[in-house]
Parts: sequence; structure tokens; C-alpha cells
Amino acid sequence: MGGSRGVSRILISGESGDYGAIAAYTASGAIDTTFGSSGVAVPSIPGALFSTPWGMDVQSDGSILLGSEYYVSDFQPLLIRFTAGGVQDATFGSGGRVTPTPFASTELYSYPAYDPVNNRIYFSNWQELGSDDDFNVHAFDTAGSAATAFSGDGRTSLDVALTDATSQDSVNAITVDANGRPIVAGSWEPRPSKTFAGDALVVRYTTAGVLDTTFSTDSIFTYDNGGREIMNALAVQADGRIIVAGQSGSSWMILRLNTDGSLDTSFGTNGRVLAFSGNTATAAKAIAIQPDGKIVVVGVVGNGTRDIGVLRLWP
Repeated sequence: MGGSRGVSRILISGESGDYGAIAAYTASGAIDTTFGSSGVAVPSIPGALFSTPWGMDVQSDGSILLGSEYYVSDFQPLLIRFTAGGVQDATFGSGGRVTPTPFASTELYSYPAYDPVNNRIYFSNWQELGSDDDFNVHAFDTAGSAATAFSGDGRTSLDVALTDATSQDSVNAITVDANGRPIVAGSWEPRPSKTFAGDALVVRYTTAGVLDTTFSTDSIFTYDNGGREIMNALAVQADGRIIVAGQSGSSWMILRLNTDGSLDTSFGTNGRVLAFSGNTATAAKAIAIQPDGKIVVVGVVGNGTRDIGVLRLWP
């Protein structure tokens, strides 16, 4: 979920029929009929049998970035831009669409993040490679061309492989800090184990597209809480500390990292907050920082059926 800058509007991404879509609401919760077609914007993706939205962000000018996954003969990621009014932006890429240059034949999920410092768009996804799944970060200028100052060709791929030659690495969130450095979060697991007991993962890059060696150990932060840890959301506080949220086993898990990538042990219990414990289908999915610094986390909670959960934390 996101909101247009300078416009009192709530944006929600989801599915309309076989395609991803964005719906707009006014601050009072009414459908904003001035947006798209009667309050809904559905992208045009020629040849796609269906598409699924995964992430959304808003540029400084109010343009809306939608990360989608579409299917023709295989799954591929797609970045789509709409104007603030909900019209697919023909000045971006080809007809308002950019398909990142792939690393593999099957690439899944799509999460965009706008960088106002460098006026750049980042885009993360992950690739299926059989025994070794890796994740990617792409960089584009605001016209949709590769930002070649990032990693030489505007893209980079990472195989975490901390303890084994192959690993299942997935990325579920991306954001940008005040210095324009992209930060991604997800999970990793040594592939041969196939225990589905991966650890939380946070990685920071420099604006040049290389791993940031000032962040954590080997530029990569991992956290094992003894269960299956998957991080789904990221936010950066005004002081630069990083909030990351997802799940650990049958609980929501929220962590806070210092700017150097170390765990902030002043947060919660030794840097960790667990909530909504004991639910088999539970995960934090999104984070927002209020103007007063309070941290709002939203996600799903349930056993069999799923409900929406909301948690607010002191900064």
C-alpha cells in the first residue's frame, strides 16, 4: 500500500480479474473516481495470460510504480508506471512498462523502490535456478532505461551461500535509505537441507551496485530465531535505523538494525519483537513510520482462516 505525495489519497494494489491493479481511495475511505477508470487502474500487458502485483512505490512527482509478475510461457518480472492520475505512463520504458534484463528463464516476484536522492528506480526480484535460487536488484533512470552507474549495467545478482555452495535466497522487500543506498530483505536457506527453516536476511548495497562493506558482516545480516524466518517488509527511521518485519515460525517477528547493520538490542527484547504468536498462518507484511516515529506493522493472522492484524510500537 502506498500514498501519492502531495495528494490526500490511499493507494492499494491487488488483482482485478486476471491482472494486477491499483485502486485509489480518498482520505475518508471513498473510492476516488478521478483516478484511472472509476477509481481503478489496470495495466495493459500485451500477450500476458495473467499478472500478479507484488509491490508498489510512489515517486516524488506522484507517479506510481507497480512491480508485477506476468505469465506468457513462463513467469517474468515487470515494472509498470502510472501517472498520479492512474494512467499508464507512455513516457516510461515501452508503453509504460519495463521488463528487466533477466538472469534466468524463470524470475519471480517484483518489488520497486524510488530513490529521490539519485532520482533512480530500484527493482528487486528472485530467480529460480533449480538447485540454487538467487535474488536480483535492478536500477533504472526515471525514463525506464538501465542506470549503468549501478553495477556497470544497471543490475546485480547475489548468491548468499554463507555456509553451502548452493542456497535458496529470496527477496520480499526493498527500500532506500537517506543516502540513496538500496536495502533488500527476505530469507536464505542452505539448499541441500530443504528444511524450509530459512533465516531472516537483510542486505545493503552502495549506489554503485556493490555490496556495502560498512553494513553487518560481509555486507549481509542474517538472523536465526530457531524457526522459519522470512522477512516481508522494510522501513528506515528518521535516524537511519532499519525496521524489518516478517515471520518466525508461528509468530510475527519485527527486528531493528543499527545503521551499521548490527542488531539494535535496545529494541524489544534484544532487538526483536514477537507478536500474534501461536498462529499457523501469520506474517507481518507491511511497515509504516508515523510522523511521531511510532512504528505501524500490518499483516495476516489466523489458524485456518486469516484475519488482518495491526500492531503499533513505540520507536
